[in-house]
Amino acid sequence: MPVSAQMRRLFGRFYFADRKFLFPGVYYSTKRVLPLPTAHPTSIRIVEFPEQTVVIAKDQPEYQPLPAYRFANDPQGRIVCCWQMALGARLRFLFTGKIWHQVLTFNGPLQPQLLSTEKPEMP
Repeated sequence: MPVSAQMRRLFGRFYFADRKFLFPGVYYSTKRVLPLPTAHPTSIRIVEFPEQTVVIAKDQPEYQPLPAYRFANDPQGRIVCCWQMALGARLRFLFTGKIWHQVLTFNGPLQPQLLSTEKPEMP
């Protein structure tokens, strides 16, 4: 079977996945067809919260459901979601001060985004 167009053979059984994959990088395969990589183990997980009003991608199995609060009648169309870091991720953040944020734009314009450690006011 042919390798996906998103995969390039490096050498032997090593392939490189381009940015169309969820996690670009090098993959090893004992077969010629590699599956789409799954999400990393939950070092940062989605958290449900009392104010949530919607679950985004609830019926889309290729994505994780995203509980969110959608601000009613907001001209900017704001939504809020909550994530929680596992201990290992907290330590990594403490020492590096970095958070990596991936957004699937499907080649459309990037929407303004804000990461914060403070909970916004939700009615």
